[in-house]
Amino acid sequence: MGNTEEAVKEMYSYLGAVPKLVDPNLIRFSNQKELILEIAERWRGIPLKGPAQEALLQDFKAMGITDKQRHSISSLRGCTTMFNEAGITVVEKQATLKDLEQWPQYLTKIREKYR
Repeated sequence: MGNTEEAVKEMYSYLGAVPKLVDPNLIRFSNQKELILEIAERWRGIPLKGPAQEALLQDFKAMGITDKQRHSISSLRGCTTMFNEAGITVVEKQATLKDLEQWPQYLTKIREKYR
């Protein structure tokens, strides 16, 4: 009784086929990947600087996204790591005058680096 996988295989052996057991971590990551893609789409083009970083972290916490050790994401680095694992590249840029006009709540000076 100690081996659940063997018990399931034996129980379904009368069907003539062995059921495929899926690793729960794979399911968890695929569900998280969908949530991460949704967050990335929502934040596309918005500078991740100042209050935007905090709002992004809150989105990760609200969606229940955790790292591989099942710790909640608590930094921008953690967010970008999760984006990279999901296949999304976060690019670092420098603020231009146009960026300052478009995003005054996040950017304060020209050539300020942001992601």
